[in-house]
Amino acid sequence: MKRTRRWFLSVLVVALSACAVLAILLYHQWWVPNQRLKDLQWMNAASKDDLKEVAQRVLTFPVGGHHDAFLVLSEFGDAESIPYLLAGLRWQPHTAPGEPMKCTKLHCLEALRAITGHNAGLNYSDWATWWASTGSKLPPTAFPLSQQP
Repeated sequence: MKRTRRWFLSVLVVALSACAVLAILLYHQWWVPNQRLKDLQWMNAASKDDLKEVAQRVLTFPVGGHHDAFLVLSEFGDAESIPYLLAGLRWQPHTAPGEPMKCTKLHCLEALRAITGHNAGLNYSDWATWWASTGSKLPPTAFPLSQQP
C-alpha cells in the first residue's frame, strides 16, 4: 500500500511540475506577446525590432492577436517575417475570387505583398507554393521591405 501511495504521489508531483512549466511557457510565449500588442504605451516605446519580434511570436500560435500582428509586420516586417505571415495565413479561411474577405486576412496579404513585392494569390496554398518554389530561394535583399532602414 505504501509503495502504491509513493508511486502515485511521485506521478502527481511530476504531472503538476509539467503543468507548471507548460503554464510558464505559454504565459511568456503566448500571453505576454498578445498583451504587448494591445498595450499602446509599450507599442509607442518599443523599437522596430521589438515590435517585429512580438508580432512574429504572436503568429506562431493559431489563436491570438493576428490582426494587430499583421499590421505591425506590414510596417516593420522583413524577409524573416515571411514564414510567420504564412503561418498566420494558414489559419485564415479560404477565399474564392470575388468573395468577401475578413480584414484580418486582408492585412496578412497586404503584409506579404509589402514585404515580398509579389502577389501570389488570396490563400495560404497559393502563397505556400510560391514560397516553396521561388520565394525561399531568394536572398533577403530581394524583398522590398527588407531594404528600408
